[in-house]
Amino acid sequence: PPPHCRVFFCSTDVEKMKYTLLSRCKRHDFKKIYWSKIALQLEKIAQSEKIEVEKAALTLCSKMADGSMRTALQHLEKLISYAGDEKMTLELTQTMFGSAEYMLYFDLIDKMIGDEGGAADSTEGFRIINQILASGTEFTRVYSDICDHLRNIMVGLTSSKPLEFMQLSEEGRVRLNSQLKRGGKVGVEAILETIHKLNEARISVDYNFAPEVALQHWFLEGVFAIRRPR
Repeated sequence: PPPHCRVFFCSTDVEKMKYTLLSRCKRHDFKKIYWSKIALQLEKIAQSEKIEVEKAALTLCSKMADGSMRTALQHLEKLISYAGDEKMTLELTQTMFGSAEYMLYFDLIDKMIGDEGGAADSTEGFRIINQILASGTEFTRVYSDICDHLRNIMVGLTSSKPLEFMQLSEEGRVRLNSQLKRGGKVGVEAILETIHKLNEARISVDYNFAPEVALQHWFLEGVFAIRRPR
């Protein structure tokens, strides 16, 4: 080609490209964007367009985009259209995505580590698991949301400025602080073990284990990990 001509070749499956072609290309890998950076960009756009939307709603749009800014913008456009004249809240965004109400995950972990002054409650824990799955939320989304919540507890127990690594509503912050006080007595080792057991539950579902049974099994293992003397 002439000197002024530049050819751009894009692929989402570079492993299948032949070496003879790759050897003649200058390679640039485009990595996924972390959700917090996407959320900041969505917030700037919302402010410039004078769109009133909760930060927690933008956070959910960002996380559901799986590292793609274009997908996140499409989520925001979809939310604006879906909301109409309604206020764009986290609850409305969860309904649009078909996600379970996020406070249910706080309820679930409360039943695992014990309410204020109370003990773990497997009956209520199983009921909440059934409620989450009955909402129609896909298991992969449920797994991701529970993992994200346990990660927040882990960060809260080990970081001096945990809120730098998470975006929560005011109610979410209050409830997380309450769980951190009880989680401090449990210990971060138990939380790490619970996260590990959750990943095992995800793998079991990949091998055709029923999601409800996998989550109930994980819940009990989490209770045992928390009760185990350290």
